[in-house]
Amino acid sequence: MVMTRKDYKIIADCLNNEAESVYSYDSNDNMSRWLKVNEVRSLRDRLAWELSKTNPNYNKDKFFKATSRVDELERKLFNEED
Repeated sequence: MVMTRKDYKIIADCLNNEAESVYSYDSNDNMSRWLKVNEVRSLRDRLAWELSKTNPNYNKDKFFKATSRVDELERKLFNEED
């Protein structure tokens, strides 16, 4: 079974939502939140690599664009002071 654009969209949305959830969680300090968002980014990168092996038409650039919120939040947390 080949994954469809809809499947990739679901994965991208889940990654963005997880990063948003970590970013919005008030009980952690910025460093802890940054580390957790960084983990989401690492997972996203690994998924992009693995997904590229499953479909010759898969476009990592589109996937990264669809998950750009993860990168935005990681940079935002990195630049925020506690």
